Amino acid sequence: MDRAPGLSVRLTLTLSYAGFLMLAGAVLLVAGYFSLSRGVHPGVIFLVRSHADLLRDFAPIAAGVMGFLLVFGLLGGWLLAGRMLAPLTRITVSALRQRLGEPHIIATVTGVGYRISAQPDTGREGGDRG
Repeated sequence: MDRAPGLSVRLTLTLSYAGFLMLAGAVLLVAGYFSLSRGVHPGVIFLVRSHADLLRDFAPIAAGVMGFLLVFGLLGGWLLAGRMLAPLTRITVSALRQRLGEPHIIATVTGVGYRISAQPDTGREGGDRG
């Protein structure tokens, strides 16, 4: 059984989780920048001389935070997607075993997934059961 072309479900979920985390981080960094650029706040010790100075000081920190969020989002998203899809895999294999009636003909292949080594009998093709 060949997989359809395109990204896998796990990779798609991983990219969506990481993208959401990056978007949230960008919104927070933009809000922080504009908050600092507005002027003096209670408890802020430094003075902002100009927007260019603030941007020069703020940009390396923001880039580091976004890099961390990207790595964290991809690794965490990959693990989370795996946990979310594991029950679906078990349900699919159980349904195949029950439908085919012979649990020994479904084998797990590492890195590929599940393969069926025997065809179901012809009475079950097309979804007609009687």
